[in-house]
This record gives sequence, C-alpha cells and structure tokens, in this order.
Amino acid sequence: MYLIQHGVLRLFRESLAGKVAIHHFFTEGDLIWPVFGRSRTSRNTLCLTAVTPATLWVADFSAFRAAVQGGMRAAWEKTVVSFCSNMPDYEERLVSEIAKEKGVDSLDLALDLSLESDLTTRFRIPVANSNEDDIAILLKDPTTVLGLSDAGAHASQLCDACFSTHLLGHWVREKKVLSLEEAVRMLTSRPAEVFGIKDRGKLEKGAPADVVVFDPDTVGASALRRVHDLPAGEDRLIADAIGVTAVVVNGTLIRENGTDMLSAGDKLPGRLLRNGMAA
Repeated sequence: MYLIQHGVLRLFRESLAGKVAIHHFFTEGDLIWPVFGRSRTSRNTLCLTAVTPATLWVADFSAFRAAVQGGMRAAWEKTVVSFCSNMPDYEERLVSEIAKEKGVDSLDLALDLSLESDLTTRFRIPVANSNEDDIAILLKDPTTVLGLSDAGAHASQLCDACFSTHLLGHWVREKKVLSLEEAVRMLTSRPAEVFGIKDRGKLEKGAPADVVVFDPDTVGASALRRVHDLPAGEDRLIADAIGVTAVVVNGTLIRENGTDMLSAGDKLPGRLLRNGMAA
C-alpha cells in the first residue's frame, strides 16, 4: 500500500506480526512514479498541489521491486546496513550479501529488518561516484580537485572525513591509480593553488610548517563506526586514521600516534585565513 502525504511518497508494508513499515522516498526522483503509471509532469503537479492530508494509491509490490532493482541496481547492490539494533553483526555489511546468505530477496530483507527493529534500522546507499572505474578516470584528470564536505549536515548517516587517508591507502597503495607523489600533491598544493591560499601546501624553507607524517605501507581509514558524543547523546559516524604518526600545524605538534598533544584549554596553533593569508 502506498500513500502520498503532503507530496511525500511513503510505502506501507504490513508484516506477519501486523506491524507497518513506513519508508520515505524523495519527491524529486522518478524511480517510484512509473509504478503507478504517473508521468513526471503529473507527479510534479501532485507534489505542488497535494494539500489534503493523504491520497492513497495501491500498486503491485512487484512493480516497486522492479523499479528499485532496475534503475538503481548498481547503487542497490552496494547498499550496506549502517545500523541495526537487533542484528548488530549485520552492520557495515552489504544488504545483498546478507540476503544471499539467508536465501531471500535483498529488498525483502531490507524491509523485514526495518519491521523487526521498529523502523530503527538504517541503510547507507551510494548516491554518486560508486563506479570505481569512473572514479579512476576522474582522479587522473588534470582538472580534478579533491574535496568533500556537507558541513556535518548528515553526521549520523555518512562520514567522508576519511577521504584523504582512503585516497592514500586505496587508490595509491592498493589500486595504484595514482603515484604517492601525485596523491600528496592533490591533497596539499593543488587545493592551495586553486583556492588561492598563499604560502601553504608545500614544504619549503620559511613556509609555515604544516606537516602530516604517515607510513605509505599502512596508511588508510578504518571501517566506519558509530559513536554517541554529540550534545544530548546524539550519534555520528566516524572513521579512524591508520598509519598516521604525527600532525604538525604551524610547527606545533598537535597529534602523535593517535593521541592529542594539546589539552582542551591550550591555545591552538592554527590561524584564520583572510584572502588567502593568515590573519
């Protein structure tokens, strides 16, 4: 059973125990709408004019299954269980892998896990750059600039803070797509040049001593893990750096062998940048 409620499509699926699962889908996507034979135009009209509490549509669940496992098959096959309170051993494992072990359909597994956990199970699905062959081409393109941030807006859903150590471990050491020297340049002098940050990004005499010491044979990122250290005990995903020995900012050692070298009240060595220069 499907429900359009204030322009948001939700799927209701009754379990054997009588519970109901509610799944939200983006109103901007075309994935679900063909299931009901609605066009993009009629969909947009509905989203803009749906002022009644709810409009009920009923559709064959097999059509929904075909839509999910058709148009978004590549992403679905890389979807992982991010959090599952009643089956923690499933966390950070592929939904497709677990489904194969259990001999069930992967979409059924995802919905059943949601039902069994009272809708607290979380899944992480790649929305872009999931094809590593394509990523390799991008990394080698001379116009590419590395960088990623959503300013912490989805800290409980994803963690991309490990992109730099992942680059050095996965794309340099394991995949050999980039040389170590080129990867370091892409993480340091390349963004400094593009964003006009002067006197940064290179180890030169007289320049600020911003240094990261790492072992190229071991550097990488750990698996994601969930911690509850935000205000009110809220959660976020983090990854630990592997193979990083020391971090130096403006000549001051701030972290060594995984331990902070400055106390909470100590003055930090970093300086605010204005127009590409330290203020």
